[in-house]
Amino acid sequence: MQNPFDIQNGILKRFQLVNSETEIIIPEGVTEIADNAFEHCIHLISVQIPDSVTKIGNFAFIHCFQLQSIVMPDSVTSIGESAFLFCRSLKNIHIPQNLEFVGEDAFFYCDELRKRPLAVVEGKLLFEPINRYYAHFYELERIFKERDYTAKIMASVKYSIILQMYLADIDKDNTFAYIKKQFPKIFRTMIDEDETELISAVIEDGVFLTKRNIDNLIDYAIEKGKAEIQLMLMNYKHDVLGYSDPFRKLKL
Repeated sequence: MQNPFDIQNGILKRFQLVNSETEIIIPEGVTEIADNAFEHCIHLISVQIPDSVTKIGNFAFIHCFQLQSIVMPDSVTSIGESAFLFCRSLKNIHIPQNLEFVGEDAFFYCDELRKRPLAVVEGKLLFEPINRYYAHFYELERIFKERDYTAKIMASVKYSIILQMYLADIDKDNTFAYIKKQFPKIFRTMIDEDETELISAVIEDGVFLTKRNIDNLIDYAIEKGKAEIQLMLMNYKHDVLGYSDPFRKLKL
């Protein structure tokens, strides 16, 4: 059987599709994915990267139009320029905790990701809007580079960015003050957008949810039909806020 991986001195130089594989696991021992290694692998749906990889090169997965999921270990410290350019179907990706560098346009034209910009090192946008001019890209940059949270962009996008910056310890004091001032409004917007992962992280952080605001947020989740978020809030109310009256533990 033909080996689809061209690996030289630990560097995966090129992946050559054999029989139109859709799911692949990169072999252990690979330390770097070279520039253009998976270019035009249009049938790929999922890729699993081993813990040995530290670097993903420029244009590494460009034009992998059907790529939906990529398992990226925390060992990855560098993602190159346009690494996932035009991966229009990409929607499931783990962002490495040790990431130090993200090249320009690394996730540009990733349509499934464009609504969820994520703050990363040096104020870069990891997930960029599909059209940086139409989507007020420069307003987004103001948040990261100038720490100006009055930027005129869609509230759901701005709130998501600022929450993620806070959770990532980026400009912690100022993001904390901003969120504290507008927390019920911000949290309701996250409920509207069904941002369950982000809401879960905020609940786990445990700073902003209080006995004063949690009942109103549970009511709002019920009103919007967000059962998963409702359950998370009710569990937090029961387990952490600790109402002594058993009839107040669950708000039905």
